Amino acid sequence: MREDINHTKNEIDLYWRAANYLTVAQIFLQDNLTMERELRFNDLKERFSGHWGTSPGINYIYAHINLFVKKYRLNTMVVIGVGHAGAALMSNLFLDGTLKRYYKEFDFSKEGVEKFVRSCGYYGIRSEINPQMPGTIYDGGELGYSMAVAQGAVMDKADLVCFCMIGDGETESGTITASFLASRLLKDANSGIVIPIIHLNGYKMGNPSVLSFFSDEELVQYFSGIGYEPVITEACYEPMAAAFDKIGVKVSDMHKKGCRNKLPLLIVKSEKGWTMPLHDGHHMTGIDTHKIPIENIRSNDCSLRYLEDWLKSYKPESIFSVDGSLRKEVLNILPKENLCVGDCLSRIYGKYFSYVQELPKLEKFENTKGKVVSSMERADTYLCEVIHKNRNVRVMSPDELKSNQLYVLAQNCTQGYGKVLEVLNENICMGWSQGYIQTGGIPLIVTYEAFAPIMTSMLAQYEKYIYQAKLLKWRKEVGSLNIILTSLWWKNTYSHQNPEFLNALTAKQWNFIHVYFPVDGNMFLVILEKMLLTKNRINAVVITKNPVQQVLNLSEARKAVGRGIVYWNLQYDFAVYDIVVVLIGECAFAEANACRSWIDRNLGGIRVLFLSLINLRLMDRKLGDENEFFHMWNGIRESTPVVFVFHGYPSVIRQLLFDDKGNRSISILGYQDKSMMSAPIEVKLAVNDMSRYDIVFEIITLLHKNEKISRRKYKMFADSVMKSKKELIKGCYDICGEF
Repeated sequence: MREDINHTKNEIDLYWRAANYLTVAQIFLQDNLTMERELRFNDLKERFSGHWGTSPGINYIYAHINLFVKKYRLNTMVVIGVGHAGAALMSNLFLDGTLKRYYKEFDFSKEGVEKFVRSCGYYGIRSEINPQMPGTIYDGGELGYSMAVAQGAVMDKADLVCFCMIGDGETESGTITASFLASRLLKDANSGIVIPIIHLNGYKMGNPSVLSFFSDEELVQYFSGIGYEPVITEACYEPMAAAFDKIGVKVSDMHKKGCRNKLPLLIVKSEKGWTMPLHDGHHMTGIDTHKIPIENIRSNDCSLRYLEDWLKSYKPESIFSVDGSLRKEVLNILPKENLCVGDCLSRIYGKYFSYVQELPKLEKFENTKGKVVSSMERADTYLCEVIHKNRNVRVMSPDELKSNQLYVLAQNCTQGYGKVLEVLNENICMGWSQGYIQTGGIPLIVTYEAFAPIMTSMLAQYEKYIYQAKLLKWRKEVGSLNIILTSLWWKNTYSHQNPEFLNALTAKQWNFIHVYFPVDGNMFLVILEKMLLTKNRINAVVITKNPVQQVLNLSEARKAVGRGIVYWNLQYDFAVYDIVVVLIGECAFAEANACRSWIDRNLGGIRVLFLSLINLRLMDRKLGDENEFFHMWNGIRESTPVVFVFHGYPSVIRQLLFDDKGNRSISILGYQDKSMMSAPIEVKLAVNDMSRYDIVFEIITLLHKNEKISRRKYKMFADSVMKSKKELIKGCYDICGEF
């Protein structure tokens, strides 16, 4: 028995030394990659890229995960949240053969090893975890959401085990802490199991980690208290192997019984920078090893000799054959190819869908034209039927479904056991969604628009992920991130009105982001169907929960969404109109409707075109100018003024129109973060200068500048309109102050 243990220990050690050697080589070397001769200065890369300190611990954990999979034959993937882990992950993806399936040149020959090492870092594969690395499902530039992504990845995949490596510094982030708590909601036997592994090396980037001040007893008490069975182990073979055996038995038992109580959690203790030799009599571990741990290496021969000794300490002669190729015995601990950890995503893509199997007919849920009702009512029952018909569709919301009048969906949310999940944390919903998408799922996040900006940083990282993934031909298409933004112009504005998330969605003008503004329930239904059917996109729809008049039947709504524009009074060629009013959002549409009779009565002979823009991204020429918006834009005369009445901040429209304004006279009415808590919506709109009175005022001002109405009429109309606006807000004036 002892002989078997020593044999396996030696195999782990050999694999681990190979992973460490390749990690160091990626950071420093461009030549002499298998140490066939003495190291020279010109063997070094022009620029060093990567981080060393965390890598040896990650490599050791990864080696044991491979052994675990080989022994227990479980379908397993790994999510690495530890910061700066790219070089370590690449070493393991190279060793398990994943890389050569996607990058044919990275085989195990001498040439393959050399190409692999040279390609990592600057001018090649990025040194942070990113989509260039097969098997990854997020971009590692931001710490804190690996656990939520891992939890989303196992949803609806009962046979999947996901090890999530978490840095001890990363545990200080709010999203990781919330993810530990949220695991209590994920007890669905149809979903897989996430096993957290905390990589406790004592430091984050610049300081000791908070967890490093915990005693072992405190660590056990803390993680036991939030629902885990923690195991603490030093990074050495026998306790690590025993810990993974304990996990294997626990997981196998969970699979048999279908329960998800008291998940195992592993805490692995090691030194940061572990395995570096002594340098001038000092241990090279701790905070100074975080990134590039050798100074002046390009000009100091002693430093170069130290790097040489460091690389030789991993015994490259046992890793590489005489011809420079990788020795086969290095790979003895790896599971068979059909259980390869690094390439787990390819098995998931082959087994789970990334598209909806069946959508119910919208006609069943059609709103009656002319009826005043919340657009949420029919969408609620529609989404419930979508979830019922599709095993890979889920709804995630920060505790707001009932508030948003999605009562049927809320009934399906029973303590997290169903396909509808509520947790009071937007970042968790975002992380769950990303993991779910990248493993074949299609999520919908439903949240108040005012709180969506909490997800802005995560959104930016996911945008980068999509951009990079779309450049890689071997990356499979996946479903879209779908976000429903609600609760706008509600009774508790000020606090619940914040369209800042729209700025984040449109700022970089990615061609895979679409933002929709339906004006009634039938349009909302058509947009939901469209969003669910898209791939590799981010879709957002902005919708009120207030009762609104249903203005289009389903057939008319389909045409409007297909064109991206609905014209409310188009009777002539575009060039005939004296002014165009572009409405974006339900309140803009309602306020324009309220002032149209005044315009018809007082501006006879003046042709004013009203239209609603349904898809905001049609204003972006990067999507191509062969769309209905630019058909209208190019059709009107350049002298024709345009008024935009926009649900969000005017800056969004300005940036979208920056290259297309020309000499046109343009006015933008938009939200300005002014409000009164107890005031009706009409008053709030007036305070923000985007009410029916402001629309009329902008129209007559621009017409006067174009000499379409006289100065006398302009002054008369302007005085009358502004007087009406002041009277509207007069009741709130003394309480709220002057605006």
